[in-house]
Amino acid sequence: MKNRIRIALVGALSSSFVLIGIEAAHAGLRIN
Repeated sequence: MKNRIRIALVGALSSSFVLIGIEAAHAGLRIN
Protein backbone atom coordinates (compact mmCIF):
# COMPACT_ATOMS: atom_id res chain seq x y z
CA MET A 1 0.00 0.00 0.00
CA LYS A 2 2.77 2.44 0.89
CA ASN A 3 4.43 1.92 -2.48
CA ARG A 4 1.15 2.66 -4.28
CA ILE A 5 0.67 5.84 -2.26
CA ARG A 6 4.22 6.97 -3.04
CA ILE A 7 3.72 6.29 -6.75
CA ALA A 8 0.45 8.24 -6.70
CA LEU A 9 2.07 11.20 -4.91
CA VAL A 10 5.06 11.22 -7.27
CA GLY A 11 2.72 11.05 -10.28
CA ALA A 12 0.59 13.92 -9.00
CA LEU A 13 3.64 16.07 -8.25
CA SER A 14 5.26 15.37 -11.62
CA SER A 15 2.03 16.12 -13.50
CA SER A 16 1.52 19.36 -11.56
CA PHE A 17 5.13 20.41 -12.26
CA VAL A 18 4.62 19.68 -15.97
CA LEU A 19 1.46 21.80 -16.03
CA ILE A 20 3.23 24.64 -14.18
CA GLY A 21 6.14 24.42 -16.63
CA ILE A 22 3.78 24.60 -19.62
CA GLU A 23 1.98 27.62 -18.14
CA ALA A 24 5.31 29.31 -17.40
CA ALA A 25 6.48 28.63 -20.96
CA HIS A 26 3.29 30.18 -22.39
CA ALA A 27 3.67 33.19 -20.08
CA GLY A 28 7.30 33.58 -21.19
CA LEU A 29 6.27 33.46 -24.85
CA ARG A 30 3.62 36.10 -24.20
CA ILE A 31 6.16 38.39 -22.47
CA ASN A 32 8.70 37.93 -25.26
